[in-house]
Amino acid sequence: MNKFIAFSFLVLGVGFYELSGGAEFTPETREAAPQVARAQTIETVAPALPAAKPDTVDVASTAAPQMAEPSDIQLASFQPEEPKNTLPKIDLSKFAAPVVTEPVVQQPEASTGFIGTDIRQVIGNSVNVRSGPGTNFDVVAQAIRGEEAEVIVDDGSGWVQLRLAGGQTGWMADFLLSN
Repeated sequence: MNKFIAFSFLVLGVGFYELSGGAEFTPETREAAPQVARAQTIETVAPALPAAKPDTVDVASTAAPQMAEPSDIQLASFQPEEPKNTLPKIDLSKFAAPVVTEPVVQQPEASTGFIGTDIRQVIGNSVNVRSGPGTNFDVVAQAIRGEEAEVIVDDGSGWVQLRLAGGQTGWMADFLLSN
């Protein structure tokens, strides 16, 4: 590194020497400093300006200005026009939620303990169930091969949110579950 720095200074020095004229360089010689000429004072008399005439001032009137007769006054009013391109009125009552008049009967739970429709089996030997969709989340439970789980969310990201038979919820990689 020291050789590189020394070489760089050498190249810069030679370059500066050549660009400033090299061996043919002859410094300019200065002649004796020129004498500074002293300014001479010149007296000039400006022509006299004509005398200013005092401005005349009108006497201010304190009388109120004359107002227009009430019959000459035209009143203005603003009435917005109806929009010409109005949107059709939509009756939203037909979109209202239906009113349930009979009580909702809770369906009995299946033998696996799940009410949901998407039930899958674990196909890994011992699989970690995590608190979030990724290996950087904590392990909240473990599932073994053949255990059934209800799929809550499967967004296609490679991770599935599920509920185990014991009621624990968590996330598992989707390739560790049956289709």
